Amino acid sequence: MKLYIFPVAEPEMYRFACLLIVCASALAYEVGSDGASAPAIKPPQYNKCLKSLRKAEQVLATHQTNKKMPVTHSERHYAMMLGVLQYAAKLASNTKKPVNYDEVYLTAVDREVPHAWSDPVNVTKIIKEELSLLLARTNDIRDLIDSVCNDKSKVRTSDCNYLVDLIVKEHSKRYNTAAKIVLTLGPLSDFYLNSNAAFERAAKNHSIVPLLLSGYKKEFVNVLPKLTDVYNLLHLHS
Repeated sequence: MKLYIFPVAEPEMYRFACLLIVCASALAYEVGSDGASAPAIKPPQYNKCLKSLRKAEQVLATHQTNKKMPVTHSERHYAMMLGVLQYAAKLASNTKKPVNYDEVYLTAVDREVPHAWSDPVNVTKIIKEELSLLLARTNDIRDLIDSVCNDKSKVRTSDCNYLVDLIVKEHSKRYNTAAKIVLTLGPLSDFYLNSNAAFERAAKNHSIVPLLLSGYKKEFVNVLPKLTDVYNLLHLHS
């Protein structure tokens, strides 16, 4: 089924078009070509993933600093964790396949703990650059999701995800990479948000290094492949 969609730059017209075709879009997933009911296909959770991503971005913004801090400052310790994870994803991206993520992670810890400790402001600069690049790479898909999945449209969450997915597939050149980034970062954002209390507690207690090497080592290694995927999508795609 081919869809002709108004540009995102026309939000009101776009929203009206969405309302007109949303029911047909949902049926395209739920009804077979012979009119018989087809097995339900759950669409990717674009709306939920974007909401989680935005919450994570807001939390990260509270852990940025542009000034030198005393060695006892919790943000200096928090910066070590951010520096390790960012560098681990970068290192894994540039490592010959297959990647030994456990080895890459430990290498990143060994390199970035002293670097981030001595210059947390530089970590902030790098994280801000990554967040700016993320926003630039995902602006179109954010606008699309916001236009379809909003209270004014009165479209159910399940239906709006169906519709977003149809538009992404129809206009894959424009949306595909951005959609992959948001859908990958959704679960990663949930992990970050659910774990942040532990991260902040470790930073306050000056125990980030034990957290990196034992407390959350397994969890960080487990999310590193997805972090690397995001790094590749941000930096290796125009």
